[in-house]
Amino acid sequence: MIPFILNLLKSPKMLGALGIFALIGFLYFQNARIESLGLRNDDLKSQLAVAEYNIDSLDKSAREALQKARRNTEIIVTQQENTQLILDRIEQNTKIFTKAQHDLNNIAIKKPGLLEARVNKATLRVFTQIEEETRRFKEDL
Repeated sequence: MIPFILNLLKSPKMLGALGIFALIGFLYFQNARIESLGLRNDDLKSQLAVAEYNIDSLDKSAREALQKARRNTEIIVTQQENTQLILDRIEQNTKIFTKAQHDLNNIAIKKPGLLEARVNKATLRVFTQIEEETRRFKEDL
């Protein structure tokens, strides 16, 4: 069989036909390879588009998170300032109450009659009101 093939190769027509077949096979192979690369290129383009979309989504989410963090920081700062104002007011009121208490103690020691009359009147009003409420309660029964 090999001598037969060798005789065919000696013929210029057969050699030309074999060359044409080889060229056709080579071109077919190259075409299939190009199509494969084209499909792969399309796949890569699709993956790139998905990656760009994901990057945009992450960027948008990061910007939104940063804005929320800034708003929360502003709220916290405002609350801290309000808390400090309240603490300052409490401290002022404590000083005023302590001073007033000392003043009442001093007045009671120095002028007992001045406060005694007022305390007695207030106590009488309270007891009168308690007696009135008790009477009303008994009447409702």
